[in-house]
Amino acid sequence: MNSLLYLCILLCFTSFSVSRDAVEETHPIYVSLALVDHNPQEETLDISLKMFTDDLQAAIRKHAKRDDLYVGYEKEIPAVDSIIHRYVNDQVQFLPNNVTEPQTMSYLGKEIELDVTWCYFRIADVSDLKQLTTHCELFTELFPSQTTIMHVKRKGKEKSMLFKRGKTFQNVIFSDD
Repeated sequence: MNSLLYLCILLCFTSFSVSRDAVEETHPIYVSLALVDHNPQEETLDISLKMFTDDLQAAIRKHAKRDDLYVGYEKEIPAVDSIIHRYVNDQVQFLPNNVTEPQTMSYLGKEIELDVTWCYFRIADVSDLKQLTTHCELFTELFPSQTTIMHVKRKGKEKSMLFKRGKTFQNVIFSDD
């Protein structure tokens, strides 16, 4: 089931994409992909977010109240990475193992592939992952139909969550059986 869902999302990111020269145009679907991997050796949660670049650009412009922000273009200014970091930390929060406060994600960087941007984050001091409560409102302030699919991996097991407007809190529990 997860493989089929992942394939559908992959097709959406490739089949319905927009050229990087057409930033002001919109695409027919609003979906992002989040991959969360527990790394027991490093005691971290490693988070990769795959987002349409034009959606990310629109969101950070609105968040920072600045029209001069570009993602992945010659016009990109150095402040873009710190604005992405703040925006994503405001929109996506992780509470591993019943902690009461969201854990701040460190921003590791980004990669741009045609019309999508991969952003990489890390949460430290997660020695084991038994439960993960997540709040995700990524791009929902801009697009009513925005969906984020999140896959969480721990010790070879994967669980998935689906976020959209009105369904912004999800929880996964891992057992060792």
